[in-house]
Amino acid sequence: VLDTAMLLIFITVAVLIFKRSSDEPAALIASSMLVFTAMLYTAAGYEARVPVFIIAGGAAMAELTQVALLLTFPNGRFFPRRSWMLLLPFFIWRYAVWFFDYIPNLYGTVRTGDDYPFLRQDPVDLVLLTICLLLAFSAQVVRYRRTTDPVQRQQMKWLVWGLAMVVIIVGGYVIAVNTLSFLNPVGGSKVIVRLVGRTVRQVSLCIVPITLLYSLLRYHMWGVDFLINRTLVYVPLTSILAGIFAGALALTQRFFMATTGQRSDAAVVLTT
Repeated sequence: VLDTAMLLIFITVAVLIFKRSSDEPAALIASSMLVFTAMLYTAAGYEARVPVFIIAGGAAMAELTQVALLLTFPNGRFFPRRSWMLLLPFFIWRYAVWFFDYIPNLYGTVRTGDDYPFLRQDPVDLVLLTICLLLAFSAQVVRYRRTTDPVQRQQMKWLVWGLAMVVIIVGGYVIAVNTLSFLNPVGGSKVIVRLVGRTVRQVSLCIVPITLLYSLLRYHMWGVDFLINRTLVYVPLTSILAGIFAGALALTQRFFMATTGQRSDAAVVLTT
């Protein structure tokens, strides 16, 4: 449920941005970042029956587009001007780490995405990645101070605030998983710890598309506010109905199992 909700939020905002402003470089980077980040932080990507190099490439692209967004937001121009030169070695580094280390370790026993939130990361690699993100944040802060357009300043302020909250919460979560053993216990308490930890992380990640969505509506960024106003009613309504249907179907099937001892197609009919 958490992963599905997160995927819906991220990909809905990404599609809205792309559908209206596919000719805007910053919009393309933002929509790509949302799609790849949704893959990086949900189990679906890790459970996919595809070659490891595809999963590693998606994870590397998620981290690459996160840095690229900070270097180009909001007008699509890199700041500093030559910072684009860092992206190619950054991608090679992140791809190599995921392909040769993280993904093989994750699939070392059973190929499942269940353990992906507790993927242990190399401390040195984690520090280097954090430094890169901090440098990208610094570039966004400097750009903010030099920008004279008040609308762009507001757009940048919301993005930086949203990403800062996510980095603090998710970064703290990743560090805790890698250093504090009580976040990855054994026995019955594992279910509760994983449920709470995953909930906090997934909910905090949704700050990013929400702040982008606010910028789109409040400051008419990339001209997609009309499309979003039309879509906001239908997407949550469809999601809510899908969730109610799934929950009702599960309860109805349980009722049939308890009374007849087997599943029944009548449960689907009743739920519908």
